[in-house]
Amino acid sequence: MENILFIEAHPDDIIISAGGTLLKLLAEKKNVVWVTLTNPGSSRMEEQYNIIKKFPNIIYHNLNHQDGFARCDSDTIRLLDELIKIHNIDTIFTHWRYSTHQDHQTAYKLSMIVGRRGIKNIYMYETVAPSQISFPSFVAHKFFNIDDYFFEKMKLLREYESQVKKYGIDWVKAIEGLARFRGYLANCVYAEAVQIIKEVE
Repeated sequence: MENILFIEAHPDDIIISAGGTLLKLLAEKKNVVWVTLTNPGSSRMEEQYNIIKKFPNIIYHNLNHQDGFARCDSDTIRLLDELIKIHNIDTIFTHWRYSTHQDHQTAYKLSMIVGRRGIKNIYMYETVAPSQISFPSFVAHKFFNIDDYFFEKMKLLREYESQVKKYGIDWVKAIEGLARFRGYLANCVYAEAVQIIKEVE
C-alpha cells in the first residue's frame, strides 16, 4: 500500500469515517489522492479547502457533481481511471456499499468499476451519518490503530463547522464513541474499521 485513492461523496466524509487512517498513512509517507464527488456549496467547500491546505502533499480533486446527484457515468469513470493510471494507485478507500445515502452508494459503485483491474486493495470505510440505519449492519474486517492521530482527526472534524452546527455535538460524540468502540475491539484506545473487498499482501 503505497499510492492510495480516497473517494468520498461529500466534503467531510473521509475525515468522519477514515480521518485517522488518512493521517496515519500520510505520516508513513504514503502518496494520497483525495477525490470528492460533489460540490455542496461555497461554505462547505471553503471548509474543505482550508483542511486540504494543511496537507500540501495530498493531490485533491473535486468532481463538482450536484449534491444528492453524484453520477456513475462514463466521463466520471474515465477521469478516475486516468487518476489511477497517472498516480499508479494500488489501494482504494471508499464508502460502505450499504450506506443509506444515494451519493455514498454511487461512490462505492464507481470504486468497484475503476478498481476492477490492477488495484491490490479495496477497503470500505465505516460510515458515521445521522440516521445511518441499514441492513445488513457493518462488519469490521480490519482495524487501523489511530491512537496517535485521533485528536488531530477530531480537530479537523470540528473545522467542518457547517456540519457540526447542522447535526450537533451528539454527532461529534458519536464519532468519538465509535472510534473508542473500535479501539476496544482492536486492543488500542482509538481505531477505525474497514470492510475488505480485496486485499493483496
